[in-house]
Amino acid sequence: NPKAVAARINFRPIVRGTPCREYRVFRNCPDIRFVGAIHETILPALESIFSEADAPIIDINAELIHLCYEGDLTHKFRRNLPMLQRMVKEWPDRLYYWLDLAKVLRGLNENQNAREICIEGLRRAQDQTAPASRSIAAQIALNYAQLQMEEGQDARATICQGLAFNPSNPMLQFQLATMDIRDGRHVEAIAILNSLIETGPNGYCDSLVSVDERLFGAFALEAKSLALLRLGRRPEAAECMRLASALEPEDTSYRVKAIALGAR
Repeated sequence: NPKAVAARINFRPIVRGTPCREYRVFRNCPDIRFVGAIHETILPALESIFSEADAPIIDINAELIHLCYEGDLTHKFRRNLPMLQRMVKEWPDRLYYWLDLAKVLRGLNENQNAREICIEGLRRAQDQTAPASRSIAAQIALNYAQLQMEEGQDARATICQGLAFNPSNPMLQFQLATMDIRDGRHVEAIAILNSLIETGPNGYCDSLVSVDERLFGAFALEAKSLALLRLGRRPEAAECMRLASALEPEDTSYRVKAIALGAR
């Protein structure tokens, strides 16, 4: 499109992540500049151009796989911490900074500080209505819920708060299913997990959020197997683990569980 000034590509921030859409191709234009000390963005510049001219958003069939979020990230967390602490003060309305600061603090085992950052991020999210902001708010809620679960607390209310921001967030849906299994709501859990399995990793592409593709496969099948087993439906539980093993043949734990349940 000759009028387009930027294009989104398929971006995978982790090797096994589902694609999200990111602006990674744009014209060499003096009005397009990155802003921010970390997680720099050109979106403010693009939004200004979009509002002033007939410059459509286009998507292209290019893909980028990011290889720097694998393994031990402690060194990155330590490097990023002061920059994120600075940016939440300088740009407090950008929720992504609150999200990543909470993740960094959690990665450095500063869980109490991470909780406080999540709470503040969610408080600020209440006044934001843009779909992108609500999507990030759901991620903040997810991070907070994970902290609560790690500390043995009931995270259902936080998960539901996140789903109120973004009902289609698959990680929150999965966490809700695990809460349902814990609380004996196995039929409800299976319905959620079936929806994830039916979507599949190739059926999910969000404009902002990338998730582990196994959430739509082996992870959901394993959780469904547990729910079925607790309902006394052992052959179906075994079949779920067989399917999980077929999807992840290098992870022998799925095959072992399938055999233990009687799968053929």
